[in-house]
Amino acid sequence: MKNSIKMFPLRLCFVVTVSVLSATPVSAQESDAQPSAEALPAEAPPAETQSSAGVAPAQDARSDDAAPPPQDANRDDVAPPKAEGDAPEPTVAAAESTPPADVPNETPVERLGHTLTQQQALLEDQKKQLDKQAKLISQQSDSLAKQNKDLDDFRSLLQNMQTQIDQFTQAREKQLSAQDIALRERLQKVEQVVAEIPEDPTKDMKDFPNSLHIPGTTTKLRIGGFVKMAVVDTLKPIGSDDRFIVSSIPVEDDPTINEQVVMTVRQSRLNFEMREETSYGILRAFIEGDFDGGSGSDDTFRLRHAYGQFRDILAGKTWSSFMDLASAPEELDFEGLNGRINVRQAQLRFSPEIGKDLNFIISFEDPSPEVTGGTGVSRFPDVVTSINRIWFGRWNTKVSAIFRQIRAKSSTVSSGTQTELGWGLSFSGRTAIPWLDERDSFMYQINYGDGLGRYIEDLGSLGGADGVFDARGDLSTLKTFAGYVSTQHWWNSQWRSNFVYGWVYVDTLGFQPDDTYESSQRTSANLIFSPVAKIDIGAEVIWGRRENKDGKSASATQVQASVKYRY
Repeated sequence: MKNSIKMFPLRLCFVVTVSVLSATPVSAQESDAQPSAEALPAEAPPAETQSSAGVAPAQDARSDDAAPPPQDANRDDVAPPKAEGDAPEPTVAAAESTPPADVPNETPVERLGHTLTQQQALLEDQKKQLDKQAKLISQQSDSLAKQNKDLDDFRSLLQNMQTQIDQFTQAREKQLSAQDIALRERLQKVEQVVAEIPEDPTKDMKDFPNSLHIPGTTTKLRIGGFVKMAVVDTLKPIGSDDRFIVSSIPVEDDPTINEQVVMTVRQSRLNFEMREETSYGILRAFIEGDFDGGSGSDDTFRLRHAYGQFRDILAGKTWSSFMDLASAPEELDFEGLNGRINVRQAQLRFSPEIGKDLNFIISFEDPSPEVTGGTGVSRFPDVVTSINRIWFGRWNTKVSAIFRQIRAKSSTVSSGTQTELGWGLSFSGRTAIPWLDERDSFMYQINYGDGLGRYIEDLGSLGGADGVFDARGDLSTLKTFAGYVSTQHWWNSQWRSNFVYGWVYVDTLGFQPDDTYESSQRTSANLIFSPVAKIDIGAEVIWGRRENKDGKSASATQVQASVKYRY
């Protein structure tokens, strides 16, 4: 390209030269041989020879018909006469096509030289511009190359930093102390406990993890529950095929009850919880159900909880305030312990905040008295009070009291409605036993009362244990003593076991039949594996024994296995 630029002036000079020579009728030698104006005679031209345009017509110097016009030597606008043999002057059109001269009387050669000089200067300027642009392009290329190199260096630096972070994390994991590991595992256990009882209305309302914020509002929503599949193998006859109900063990031989294996998902749950910030406090609503509403293999949806809570006031259906969820053992059996307090019912609850480690509750709950030989008639709610206290940061204890009106009507004697006073006390708790593992714990509950039967798990499943009508139609309440003890041991961060023993004793009356339920015992042991915090895989062995008033008894055994996925 540089050779082309160097040859361009020569080519341009050649083209201009050809153009000028073709437009000029005389040669440079002829132009120089023309006489000057001083050597020619000055005579005035005749008037008739002037054209209307003021331009003299061209004449042939060899013509004898017209004499040369006189000329004034002092006038510059009069052209000198042509000598014989001179070439004719250019016409008006030819004169107009010739470029104007910069200098007066400039010859064509001079004009050509001047034009070539201008063209050469222009070419030099263009060459300088091209050189400047080429230099700029070169600088930009160098800058881009430097930037690419900087990007590569920065990318390599980031990769090295990520490698160092990974190495540091792995080294930190290896250097964790036993206390750090125990703390992390304890936090995982807390997550599991919270996930187990999301419907607990006594939890801190401000703590609401894993919730979704509804745009445009102050409301948060959380969807939870679990999917559980259980396999239940009844090794000895029992009246319940998918759970272990001690009161359903047949003391006498019953040909309709056989050993069997059942697979079920009826324990699976689904719940929705909403919380909203208001200017006066947090509003909470909770709804939960499972699929235990039918009988046999009928997986009918059933309402378990439905309540609203605003500050210290709760209204709806949920666990009775007489219960202690914190001291409940971890079991696979859907029925659960025979001697524990376990009931959900409609209530109006007031739970003022007294202190960090002290909780007081008073509630008015659905009475629904259950009596044998009659029908309960509700008039006044059950009144429950409880105090929960945490001692020394590790001993959780709860004391509860209940007062009831057992009001019923005999189904055999028209004696009208009768009323008896019912009452009950419950003492329960949970304490850590860190001798083998810091997460190990011991749980217990002791219940005693008169007319308390419906609140005890085994008696609630049996029914009619609050009181009984005699043959004359008189109503009497039944005294009950029940409870359990349990311990949980963690083998490591993923494996744990629970060992439970429960009992129920009813002070039967003399007029009751001999086959009346009087007492039961139940013991169980399980092994649970949690590969991650929200999955439980376990197996459990349960043994139970029922004894009637006449002293006859029978026992049964079940083996259960289940897989639970919490969400």
